[in-house]
Amino acid sequence: MNTMKRFKAQVHCPICTHNVGADVELLGKKVRVVPGQKCPRCAATLDVAAVVEVPEAA
Repeated sequence: MNTMKRFKAQVHCPICTHNVGADVELLGKKVRVVPGQKCPRCAATLDVAAVVEVPEAA
């Protein structure tokens, strides 16, 4: 059984080349941006954005 977890993370916008906050899903060892989000700086879609940092609690 696969459980999906959602986190806030920093992703790299491919259009404006800034790191912005977005929701990401963790499915097993795979991390991806939740589809349908827009960049708060340039309003481009973040569907293909690279995940830069996922904060974890110690």
